Amino acid sequence: MVLVGAAVLPHAPIVLEPGMVEGGGVAELHEACQDIAQSIRERQPHLIILTTPHGLCSSRSTASVYLNSTASGTCGYKDQFFDFFVDAAMDSGSARHLLAFLQQQRCYVDGIESGGKDGAAPLCWSEAVPLHFVRDVLDSARLLVISVGFPGSKDSSGAGRSTGGGGALGSISNSLLLGHAVSDWVDAPENAERRIFVIVSAALSHAHPGCGVCPRMEDGGLDQAFLGEEGQVGV
Repeated sequence: MVLVGAAVLPHAPIVLEPGMVEGGGVAELHEACQDIAQSIRERQPHLIILTTPHGLCSSRSTASVYLNSTASGTCGYKDQFFDFFVDAAMDSGSARHLLAFLQQQRCYVDGIESGGKDGAAPLCWSEAVPLHFVRDVLDSARLLVISVGFPGSKDSSGAGRSTGGGGALGSISNSLLLGHAVSDWVDAPENAERRIFVIVSAALSHAHPGCGVCPRMEDGGLDQAFLGEEGQVGV
C-alpha cells in the first residue's frame, strides 16, 4: 500500500479558534478539519507529504523540497496564534530521493536546507496550521514538505517566505509536470511498503487579489494531476 489518502486543509489561523468569529462557517470548517485529522489517524501513515503555497521557495525554481531532518514553527499571524506550534521529524532521506527524481523528470525544483545540516526547517502558518490538526500523528509519522512557488510570497504580517523573491508556479504545463512527477514518485517501488498521506495546504481555494499569474484550471490544476483524474482519492 502506498497512497492511503489525501486531503485539503486550510491554512488560515482563524480556523484554530472558531470562537473568535461568529458565523461565516468557521466553526463548521474547524469541525471538518478535526474529522479529516481523525481520518488521517485511522490510516496510520508512515509519511505525510505537505504541499504549501507560502513556504520557502527559490526564485529560480517552480518548487522547493525541504531537506532538513526536523521542522518547527508556530501558527502565528500578526499578533495572534503564536501559542499554537508544531514540531516534526522530517524524512530527509526521502526528501533527497524525491528531489533527485523530480530533477530527473526535468521539473524546475531545488532543495532548501535551512540553518545548516542540524537546523530545523522553519514552519510558518501556511505549514503549521494544517499540521497542527495532526500534530499527534507527527509523533510517529515523518514529514516531507514541498513548497510550490507563490508569487509575491511576503504576506501582510511581513513574513518573507522566499529565498529570492518568490518562484512563480509558471505555466500550467510546468505545474502539471510537477504534480504528475510527485505522483509517480509516491508510486515508486521504494515506497511500496509505506503508507503515505498527502495534505494540501489550501492550494485549491486561493482567492488572493493580484495573483493572476498562478495557473488555474477547472479540473484543479496541479493538485488534480497529483490526486488523480477520477477524484476518488482522499477523505
